[in-house]
Amino acid sequence: MSQNLRDFTKSVYALDGVVRRLKDSDWAKQSPNEQWTAKETLGHVIWGFRRVAAAITGDEPPAEEAEDSIAGDAP
Repeated sequence: MSQNLRDFTKSVYALDGVVRRLKDSDWAKQSPNEQWTAKETLGHVIWGFRRVAAAITGDEPPAEEAEDSIAGDAP
């Protein structure tokens, strides 16, 4: 396994740990990005992962949509 893949995997697990600790009420809170809530930030990350997966498999990249809808009703 390459170092890049190890680093990416560690990052995904770290993000998963943060997401699992958040309460439902936390998703509406402001993120460090002044334009996004926590839920919108997660939606942006999910959309990025989907773009990477599409590039790897040769599929069409996902259409742009609102970040909060990508994250779903209860992330």
